[in-house]
Amino acid sequence: MTPGGLLFRLAGAANPLRTTDDWRGPAGRNADIAARGFLMAQGLGEDGLRLADIGLNANKLASYSMINVWRTLILFRQDAALGPPGGVRGGAQLLTDALAGATSGLRLGNAVSAIETTASHVEVTLADRSRVRAPHAICTLPFSVLRRIPVAGTPLAQRAAIDAMPYTQIAHVYFEPASRYWETDGLPPDTWTDGPLERVFAVRDRETGQPNGLLLAWLNGDGAAWIRGKSDSAIAEVIARELPKARPAAQGPVRVVRTVRWTDENPLAGGAYMHYAPGQVAAWSDSLSAPAGRLHFAGEHLSRLATGMEGALESADAAIATILSLRPGKMP
Repeated sequence: MTPGGLLFRLAGAANPLRTTDDWRGPAGRNADIAARGFLMAQGLGEDGLRLADIGLNANKLASYSMINVWRTLILFRQDAALGPPGGVRGGAQLLTDALAGATSGLRLGNAVSAIETTASHVEVTLADRSRVRAPHAICTLPFSVLRRIPVAGTPLAQRAAIDAMPYTQIAHVYFEPASRYWETDGLPPDTWTDGPLERVFAVRDRETGQPNGLLLAWLNGDGAAWIRGKSDSAIAEVIARELPKARPAAQGPVRVVRTVRWTDENPLAGGAYMHYAPGQVAAWSDSLSAPAGRLHFAGEHLSRLATGMEGALESADAAIATILSLRPGKMP
């Protein structure tokens, strides 16, 4: 198996969770341990741990709770029972674009610079210094972004989580090699390495499924730190130096086509998605969705029964239901 499959293979045989909501109960609290410790208990040595860290869709094994893994496996099992996965022709973002297109009054391209909650309203200040006021507001910003924005007024019950919740650092580097070296050495175009490039995948033609000549270096967690502040040309130099160490046929310069940074140096992202560190579920899970006066919260990071876009919709539905339940004379 690939190094990334090892954690899930071992975790699947030891999953203490049985339902999608177990992770918040006693079974979850007892299972809220570091993935590194779990793998060590299964007999992995330092070499195995180092390889498992490369394919981890989180920052590092030591700060990644097994709750994330076991919860995901339960959701995989639930999804499998519904049938094979589908897709959105042209990309999943078309789904959210359609939802946005069905909504009137959107103000796009306006960054939020401050939020204030009072006894009677919520006021949001935008980067252009304009302000928006409403009786209630729902904030769906990931905590990796919200922690950069001052929130005045009612104290936030989830402030500790906002400040410290881990967000997986991911960088994608699309590049064009000097040649299609996989056709020369006869090996598959995809490569797992234990160097700074971590994983290199062929970008494939949507119609034929064949490599189109571009490659994607997928950097995860702590492994994405080396590109911080580097230009595309500087990144290209690293790739040209490191790739031949794993694939000797890959000689020559490379051209970086695009770099996408879901990292803390991107203030509008701060990371790709959240994950719990050991001990955080018990400390935070009950307070994450708590409103701050008239300011309510939603987003994938607050979901209970799903993750991803489904989790975002679940939490938004709960926030809207809370606001609709409030009546004049009963406002908090």
